[in-house]
Amino acid sequence: LRGQLPDPRHAAEDAAVSSLHHAQRVRRKSILPEVDGIGARMEPRVTRLHSRARAAIRDGQYDLATELYNSILYRMPRRGDVSPATIERTYLLLALHEQRKGRVDVARRIFNEGIVHFPHSTKLLVALALMESKNGYVDKAIKLVKKAAVRNPERCAMVLKWKIFQPEAPTTA
Repeated sequence: LRGQLPDPRHAAEDAAVSSLHHAQRVRRKSILPEVDGIGARMEPRVTRLHSRARAAIRDGQYDLATELYNSILYRMPRRGDVSPATIERTYLLLALHEQRKGRVDVARRIFNEGIVHFPHSTKLLVALALMESKNGYVDKAIKLVKKAAVRNPERCAMVLKWKIFQPEAPTTA
């Protein structure tokens, strides 16, 4: 039988068996990261991708930097392979990158997505608040900073002292 061409009458059966074998191999591979400590190998890889993204920004390769950040957030395994702090930082870096490119709506979406995944992140909340204040949404910025201050008052103490976040004194005429 070896060396013979496959029988076309059994093509569907052969494809089903091949698909089953592939699914079993994929399932085995997806278990490995949790078993063999791949997380320890993924963190340095993400750090290298962050470095490459910063270098791309320095070189004016903004689309490459965006792609690198996106690859960390949307294409890498998520089973605890990378620390939550690193993923949170990636959301922050990508959102700030998009903001610098003038894509405020995209930056806002990324900040909000990061906040959904990391609801206690004062970094993301304060950075979003600062972006909103720069774009004229001061009321929204104040709400975000107050929300962050409730979650982490020590970290937000300095931000709350900024003039933009101070209540306006009543004017007397």
